[in-house]
Amino acid sequence: KEEEVHYGWLNGDIDYATDAPYFTILFEDEDVSEQYGNQVNIGVITCPLEEIAALEGDYDVRIELAEEGAAASADKSSQEENISVSEKAKNNSLAVYFSRVGNTDFPPNWWGDMPMPVYSFLDAYDLSGKKINVFITHEGSSFSGTIDTIKELEPEAEVTEGLAVRGGSVAEEEDNIRQWVKDK
Repeated sequence: KEEEVHYGWLNGDIDYATDAPYFTILFEDEDVSEQYGNQVNIGVITCPLEEIAALEGDYDVRIELAEEGAAASADKSSQEENISVSEKAKNNSLAVYFSRVGNTDFPPNWWGDMPMPVYSFLDAYDLSGKKINVFITHEGSSFSGTIDTIKELEPEAEVTEGLAVRGGSVAEEEDNIRQWVKDK
């Protein structure tokens, strides 16, 4: 959408360039970014930015624009993922973050199901032997069976019951969220 195209970025942004089809993780030079335009923010890095700067190797990622309403019902078997992960990244903790902030007027779980990017991530990575702590925001649907779905997709992983917070209550729940993260 035209109103989502902007100039500049914040360190940690993941942006898509509309004038030269590529996306980039922007982890420095925020102070001089206003001269660069035609970008749409599609996410944000939540780990320390030094970790992004230290990554080595190649990473191939395929991003597809889903038709409105089709993302939740897309056939997973038709999805192809080509993601390489360095050995260094495989041995560290990983926080996977998906947000619709800026794309909709509300931040909930995806109409009672996980968003397609989460399905794609779980399809691309083998999390056998890993502990998966699920955190979501929602506007009434809570987990809606998504915990069971993750358990089915990652049967060799330990999936916790997680934490579901109403999107409209996130600010009031900040202390509880921080405590939950510390306990994990």
